[in-house]
Amino acid sequence: MSAMQLNFEKTCTDIVHSLGEKPFHIRNGMNSAVYDSIMFAFPNHFDHHRSDLKSRFVHLMDDDNYKVCIHSSTTDETVIGMRMRIASEMLFPQ
Repeated sequence: MSAMQLNFEKTCTDIVHSLGEKPFHIRNGMNSAVYDSIMFAFPNHFDHHRSDLKSRFVHLMDDDNYKVCIHSSTTDETVIGMRMRIASEMLFPQ
């Protein structure tokens, strides 16, 4: 198995373990904008997982700026960057 495959599997396992089953399902099914930002944030912070990650995720889903980024102009490069930054900062603050 390649390093990329191992990283992907570890990321998926960490997400399910930390956030529960189907964390990308917002409203009526999977939200690809939530998926990409969470999948981006987790592998960069494997060693920094916190016990309050689930509650941080709930706060992320309630954040007005993040909501805009996962529902409007989701393929705009500026929106993608903002979404990635917000998810990373809220889930894994420095």
